[in-house]
Order: sequence, then C-alpha cells, then structure tokens
Amino acid sequence: MSLRRRITFVYLSIFVLLYTVMFFLVVFAFKRAELNSWRMNLFLETDALEDELENSPKSSWIALLSETKADVVQLLRVDNGTLKVLWSRPRRYFPLVTLREINMDQKEELNLFAKKIEGTPYHVAVAKLGSDMVVIATSLEHVYESVRRLVVAGLVFIPLFVVGFFLLSNFLIGVSLAPLVELVEVSKRIRAGEDLSLRIPQPKTGDEIEELINSYNSMLERLESAFAALKRFTVDVAHALKTPLAIIKSQLELVIKKGRCEECKEDLLELQQQIMRLNALVQSFLTLAKLEGVEKKRDFQRVDLDVLVLDIYEKLSCLAEEKGISVEIRKVEPATVYGQPDLLRVAVSHIVDNAIKYNRPGGSVILSLEREDSKAILVVEDTGIGIKKEQMDRIFEPLQRCREAYLVDETGTGLGLSITKRILDLHGAEIKVFSELGKGTKVVVIFKVEE
Repeated sequence: MSLRRRITFVYLSIFVLLYTVMFFLVVFAFKRAELNSWRMNLFLETDALEDELENSPKSSWIALLSETKADVVQLLRVDNGTLKVLWSRPRRYFPLVTLREINMDQKEELNLFAKKIEGTPYHVAVAKLGSDMVVIATSLEHVYESVRRLVVAGLVFIPLFVVGFFLLSNFLIGVSLAPLVELVEVSKRIRAGEDLSLRIPQPKTGDEIEELINSYNSMLERLESAFAALKRFTVDVAHALKTPLAIIKSQLELVIKKGRCEECKEDLLELQQQIMRLNALVQSFLTLAKLEGVEKKRDFQRVDLDVLVLDIYEKLSCLAEEKGISVEIRKVEPATVYGQPDLLRVAVSHIVDNAIKYNRPGGSVILSLEREDSKAILVVEDTGIGIKKEQMDRIFEPLQRCREAYLVDETGTGLGLSITKRILDLHGAEIKVFSELGKGTKVVVIFKVEE
C-alpha cells in the first residue's frame, strides 16, 4: 500500500473515531437537555397549579385540573393507607403512583420523578394538598422519538461524510506528497541509468518536504560533481601513467640496442627520472587511499602544530640550502589541533616543499604560525615562479600542472595540492592561495585550535 493511501486511511480512521465520539456526545447532550427542559416545564406547571388549587375552593379543583395541558392528570386521596382515584384524565381506575414513590413522610410538597406507565416513559409530578394530592404526568415518548430520529440521521450521513472526507483527504495528501512522488520517480530514472543531471522541481511549501527536496537536489549535485571529477581523474591518471611508461619502454630499447655503458648513461638517467615520477605517483595514490580510510573519531588525536612545523622546517631547510634558497621562520606560537598526525605532516610538507621546489635561485621562503582567538594561522610565503590568474581556480584539482611548474620539475605528479586540500578539508581547516606570476605565492592555512 502506498504512503498516500496509508496516511489517508489513518486520517480516515481518526475522523470516524472522532465523528462517532462527538456524535454520541451530541445525542447524549440533546437527550439530557430535552429531558431537563420537560422536567423543568412540568415542575413550573405543577408548582403554579398547586398554588392555584391552594387558593381555590375544592369544588373548583376539577375544573382547574381539566384546563391543564399535561398528558395525564389525577386527583388522589389517601384513605386508610391506600390511594383512591377521585378524578382522572384520561379516565383511569388506578392511580399512576404509589405511596412508596411519593414518600408521604417527606416534607416536600412537590415531588418529581420519572417512571414507565404501561411501557411508556413519563415525567411525573406530585403536589400534596393535605390528604389529597394532584398527579401530573407528561409523556417522554416524543423526546425519545426525537433522539431516535437524530441517531438515524447521523447513521445515514456517516457514509456520506466518510466518502467525502476520504476523497478530500486523499486529494490534499496527494498534493502534499507530490514532491515525494517526483523524488521517487527521479530516483528510479537515475537507477535505470539516466544521468545525474536530473533534478526535482523545488516546492514552495516552506516545510520539511521542501527541505528534503533541497537536500536531495544538493546531494545529486555533489554526486554529479564527484562522478565527473572521478571520471576526469581516471582519464588523467591513465594519461599520466601512460607517458612515463612509454618513455621507459623506449629508453630501455635504446639501452639494449647500444649495449655499451658509457653510451647508455644519459638514457639511464632519463629512465631513472621517469621511474622517480612513477614512484611519486604511486606514493600520491597511497596517500589518497589512506585518506579514504580515515575515520575521524577513531584516528584523530591532539597534535602540537608548532612542533610539527618546526620539525618540517628542520628537515626541508637542508634541501632549500642545496638549491640556494633561504628558509626563515618569522614566528611560531604554540598551537594544538585535533587531527591525524601523519596526514597533517603530509599537507604542511607539501606546502613548504612546493615553496622551495618552485622558487628561483637565491629566493626565500618565510614561515609563520600565529594564534588568533580559537584559530591557528599558518602562512608560507615564497618568492617563486607564481601562478597564472586563469589557473588559480583549478590548482586544487588532481593532475593539474602549469607549464612553468613542469619546466622546473618534470617529476611532479600534479596531485600534491589536491591531496593537501583534501587533508585540510578532512580536518576542518581552510586554505587560501594568493599568487602573482613571476613574483611569488602566499599560502594561508587556518586551523581550528583544540583548547
């Protein structure tokens, strides 16, 4: 059964239950109100008649009793412990009440009670006038008949109300669930092999359904981007591996043909360079694989970022000296972050290594780590080759290398900044790159400090 039908039947069940309860409450209230109304009218009529009889001679009582509009009127007298009928309308030879019912010992001069007379329910009023008493009875048959008609009318209209409510609720629920139906249809079409560019029309309902559709469309956009990036990445990797392998193959063929070591030295050096590039690619892929397997809660720990930066400075400063590049630490303040130590080392090392690798002879690299409120800001600034403006938007994409970078280092893989960005994203850090071609690059990384 569809969600629409289930919700409709739930609402219908609640409606029928509430309708039934309310209907019987109305019937009960109507019956009670009618009975109380007739009881009060009988009380007032009997009380007025009692006053009139008390102020009139007994000879006029029957005339006065004849004028009453009650269904049954009797004039009774208590004689030796029994009740005798002195007058009755309609003619009856037995009293409507008993001494036990009217309770002669009570001080009240007017008694009201209900009883059945020959199967018909009555309201009975008894007015005591010395040894005589007047009994006035009003039939309640018309009240119960009105109640029966009300019940019948309610039972007749129940099916009409149920059908009407079912159709209305089914329509309204269908309108409300229309975006979800569209979501299911789009999901089926995507599962059937259609493209991820499909989107669900945005509803303007301002409720959870609109939020769900927005989230689903956002998820589709991310999936589409991820699959597109994966596709590009696969193609780029294939080309990146194909080129050095082809060079290795051709160089090896030349080595075999020449056969003399002195003549093969230059070719072997080229072969070594391409092998180094392949090793760098493999190492980058291993880092990416490690990134995929990181579980934040399990693998993260407190890391002293200042200690890590100083350690990287000591290890890479030697490499910088060999290239005639000076590395300077301007300021390092204590800062502790929450993360995976090895991955953070890879990310910071990539940034500093790039600043050294793509610098000019005699250039400089300046490092600083400063605390600012609940943040730690790492700045790496160099005087290197810089980056073109049109390439800035793609510097974090995998296997993206500009021509200038390739001329400086042929062994680069184009994965360093992409891996760095993913590591920093994993740690909730923000990276910003400012660069000018031919003048240098400034990289700013903002970490959240662990208090």
